[in-house]
Amino acid sequence: TDTSVAHSIIKLKEDEDKAVVIDDNKLLGLAGEPGERLQFGDYIQKNIHLLKFKYGKKLSTKETANYMRSEMAHLLRKSPFYCFVVLAGCDVDGPGLYWIDYLATMHKVKTAAQGYCSYFLGGILDNQWKPDMTEEEATKLIQHCMDELGKRFVMTQHHFVVRKVDANGISDVTKNFHTAVQKKCT
Repeated sequence: TDTSVAHSIIKLKEDEDKAVVIDDNKLLGLAGEPGERLQFGDYIQKNIHLLKFKYGKKLSTKETANYMRSEMAHLLRKSPFYCFVVLAGCDVDGPGLYWIDYLATMHKVKTAAQGYCSYFLGGILDNQWKPDMTEEEATKLIQHCMDELGKRFVMTQHHFVVRKVDANGISDVTKNFHTAVQKKCT
């Protein structure tokens, strides 16, 4: 995720973490209005923990995605908000990636991008992703996406947070990446 928060043409801050750790093997990437994004991320995280304590079992990635979709559909009818979600997880069912938009449309996908960056990255991810990618190939693909955003996006983003979700849990791999803007400055 990028770490920028903007309103209209003004960048308000560059240190916002737009990823929410749901539990030890599920990560939620959020895009949309800052307040709504933070509120929805906290709401989902706390309710997933509540469901774990209430029923004595951890939800799978698929169950978590379906729970989030139903909550978004309920909130859509009650008090609409503008929040886009990508849920990544790895559990006994294997890896899962779910794309959910603000209208509570959910789809299990192989690659995903939300927010304005999806206009630039959808084609790159679709073209370069393959099912048997190594971690090194995935790292190159992510770097390519970051470089494209640095070249083409009107508001250049200098900072990103990159996390990996696998059978061993969630790990921060941000230090393995750099943006095109940082390359030019150093």
